[in-house]
Amino acid sequence: MNKSISLIVLLYLFFSLTTWVQASNATHALNPTGNLTLDQVKQFVMLQNFEVQAAKKQIESKEKLIHQAGVLPNPEIELESENIFGSGGNSGFDNAETTAKLGTFLELGGKRHHRVQAARIEKKLAELNYFAVFSTQIKIAKQRSTEILKQQALLKLDQERLKTNEEFLRAIRQRVVKGRLNIVEQKRANILVSQSKLALTKRNQELINAKNQLSLLWGYSEAQFGSLEGNLQKTGDLPSLMDLQKKSESVISVLLKKTEIDLAKVEIGIEKSQGVQDLSISGGLKHENSSNDKSFVLSAGIPIAIFDRNTAAIEAAELHLNQKELELNSTLQDFQNQLTTLVSQAKLLKTEIDSLDQTIIPESKDVFRHIQEGYLKGKYSYLAVLEAQNASFEFREHYLNSLTEFHNVMAEITQLTKQIKKGDDYESNNN
Repeated sequence: MNKSISLIVLLYLFFSLTTWVQASNATHALNPTGNLTLDQVKQFVMLQNFEVQAAKKQIESKEKLIHQAGVLPNPEIELESENIFGSGGNSGFDNAETTAKLGTFLELGGKRHHRVQAARIEKKLAELNYFAVFSTQIKIAKQRSTEILKQQALLKLDQERLKTNEEFLRAIRQRVVKGRLNIVEQKRANILVSQSKLALTKRNQELINAKNQLSLLWGYSEAQFGSLEGNLQKTGDLPSLMDLQKKSESVISVLLKKTEIDLAKVEIGIEKSQGVQDLSISGGLKHENSSNDKSFVLSAGIPIAIFDRNTAAIEAAELHLNQKELELNSTLQDFQNQLTTLVSQAKLLKTEIDSLDQTIIPESKDVFRHIQEGYLKGKYSYLAVLEAQNASFEFREHYLNSLTEFHNVMAEITQLTKQIKKGDDYESNNN
C-alpha cells in the first residue's frame, strides 16, 4: 500500500514538474540552436522582437480605450442642509431643511459618439503602426540574414583560396627540390598561405558578428544557431516599376496617413461637440424637520455659451486636417521617388550580377589557371600569378557583394510596397 502511494506521489510530482517546465518555456524567449531557415528567422522576430511586441501592446491598450470612450458620465449625489447652526430657532436642527439629490450630465452634440469613433480609429492606427513596425523589423532581419549568407559564402571562398595557395606551395616545393625554382619563390608562396590563413580567421569573426547582429532582433546579443540556410544567388525576376507604382494608394505608409486624416476629421467633430453645452439634471427629496413635511425636488441647468464656444479649438482642428492632407501628398510623392530610385538600383545591380556570373568570373578563373600552370613551367612571373589570383577571387567577392546589395535593395522595395491583405490583422501575425 505504501509503495502504491509513493508511486502516485512521484507521478504527480513528475507531471507537475513537466507542466511547470512547459509553462516556463512558453513564457521565456528562446535563443535558437542548430541551423536556421529564413522562415524560422521571421517567426522568431515576430514572436520575440521587442519593438514588435511593444506595438502589439499598443493595440491592446487602444482596445481598452474604446470601451472607456463609451462609458457614461458618473452620476452625482448631493446632500444639502439649510437653517442650521444659526440664531434663534435655527441654532440647532429643529428647523433644518435637508435635500438629497441625485444628478448627472447629459452629453449633447454627439460627444460620446465622436469619442468612440476616435478611439476606434486610434486602434486602427495602432494596428497599422504594428504592421509598419513588423515589416521594418522583417526588412532588417532579411538584410542581416543576407549579410550572414554573404559571410558564409565568403568563408567558403577564403577556404578555397587557402586550399589553392597550399596546393600551389606544394607544387613550388617540389620544383625547388628539383632545382627548377629558387627558394625565394617558396618563401613567397609561404607568405601567400599565411595571408590566406589570417584572412580566414578574420572572416570567421565577421561571420560571428553578423550572426550576433541577427540574434539581437529576437532579444539575444550572442547567437547560438549554427548556419543560416538560404540561396544568395537566387535573384528572380525584377518587378515592374509600373506595377509597383499602382500599389501607392494601399501601402502601409499611405494607409497610415489616410487613417490620420480620418482621425483629424473626427477630431473636428469632437471640438464642435465641445462647443455644445451639456445639460445637467437632478432630482431628489426635501425634508423639513419643523413640520416633518417631505417634497420632491427637480432641477435642470445648461451653461449659456456667451464667451466660450470652442471656436479656436475647432479652427485648430481644421488646420490639423489640412496638415494631414498635405502630409499624405508628401508621403505619396516620397513613395514614388523612393520606388523609382530603388528599382533603378536593382536593375543596375542585376545587370552587374549577370555580367560577373556569366562572363567575368568564368574568364578570370580560366586566366588564373593558365597563368598558374604557365608559371610552374617558367612561362610567367610570380607577380603575374599573384595578379591573376587576386583578380579571380576579387571578382567573386565583388559578385557576392553585389548579390548582397541587390537583396538589400529588394528588401527595401518589399518593405516600401508592403500591403495589408484582406482579412489580415495583427493577431493572425502572432498565431
